[in-house]
Amino acid sequence: MVSRQWLLLALSGVHCSTQQLDIPIAPVGLRAIQQEDIKRDIWAVERQDGYSLSDWWDKRQSQFDVTPLENAKNCVQKKGRNVAPIKGFWIEEDASALELATLIALVKISDGVELDFDLFFCVGKVKEQNASNIIWSKIEDISGEKVRKEKMTWTSSATRKNHFVDYDFRQVEQNIRQIIREEFPSVAASSNP
Repeated sequence: MVSRQWLLLALSGVHCSTQQLDIPIAPVGLRAIQQEDIKRDIWAVERQDGYSLSDWWDKRQSQFDVTPLENAKNCVQKKGRNVAPIKGFWIEEDASALELATLIALVKISDGVELDFDLFFCVGKVKEQNASNIIWSKIEDISGEKVRKEKMTWTSSATRKNHFVDYDFRQVEQNIRQIIREEFPSVAASSNP
């Protein structure tokens, strides 16, 4: 019955927007940052029977329009329109679940968006970090207030928190949005959060 309705709709030449057809569209840009995703990513790594940081990274990054780098196991690339400048974001291999969730959120905002430049996202250091044409930023604990970039590292005023129950997820979401506004102004401007 449903296929017959779609056929009639297509044959009648009626054009409807996805909103009129009630087809959900995944949010992009700043709207893609949601506390539920951040919570899920942290919980998946922190629970005792959960994923390892590396396994969860593999699972989540495969859901986005990024390309794994051939010579770096835990790195992916999002192609932009121009070759330079290239930006890279990375976390330590033994990073916290929050640091991984932040990296995943940055990958997510680049999904479905046309970027002006290439992006790299890595778990652990890679030899590409020595390339002079890539501007690297490290992600550390951003759970506190006043997130800032110091010496190419994003951090906040928080004392390190290591457990799901300790995080203020509204603050974490705001901090991720601030990183996006500063690192990706064109994405932030087109998002209307």
